[in-house]
Amino acid sequence: MMKKFLMGLVIVISLIVLVGGSNAATINIDFQNPTILTKIYNGQGVLGSGTYWNAVGHSGATNLLDDAGNPTGVGVDPSLIQNYANAIPPGDALLADRIIFGPDPGTVLISGLTANSYFDIAAYNGFYSQKYSIAGQGVIPAESTSIQSANLNYDNFGSWVEGTHYVILENALSDGNGQITLNIESSPSFNYGEAITIAGLQISQVPVPAAVWLFGSGLVGLAGFRRSRNA
Repeated sequence: MMKKFLMGLVIVISLIVLVGGSNAATINIDFQNPTILTKIYNGQGVLGSGTYWNAVGHSGATNLLDDAGNPTGVGVDPSLIQNYANAIPPGDALLADRIIFGPDPGTVLISGLTANSYFDIAAYNGFYSQKYSIAGQGVIPAESTSIQSANLNYDNFGSWVEGTHYVILENALSDGNGQITLNIESSPSFNYGEAITIAGLQISQVPVPAAVWLFGSGLVGLAGFRRSRNA
């Protein structure tokens, strides 16, 4: 009896690892000026497994594709005043092509997500030192720094530094309408004409709820099994 119980426990734990540790589809966004578009970044970034990136300008985009090229229904909108795109130099380096906008602060609205769900978001800095937060969820404890001379032409994210070239906002919660608003503001230590930038985004749903559900249902099943054997 104990042997069967332990075998069942091993199966439940294995399923949790498979479900909770599986890679959900990631949506990759390469912000750049579509009027002078030459190349789109084609690496995996820090969150993804595929290499498809959506080229998005300051006017935003809808029905973005995931990193495998499948439609998602997700949209992104840099809801800003006086926004424009810049690329120095044009190329396939993610950090080199970016949107520069003002006034500070700015927001990027992500819509079409699964409602009331958690997402990891990687925000790639475009030049200035900035702070990032999710609207209604407080300031994320990470701050980028200026990248005026660092890795602008590299397409290998292994050379990027977290907290300098990008930040990861973990467990950002979408609202009941499936939206997340990313706030970006200048760091008090580096304010250049109240301008802020963004070079790219990666959005990946966190599959933890499925693992938690499986874990709970597995424990209930095992408890019932033990009670039936002890009756």
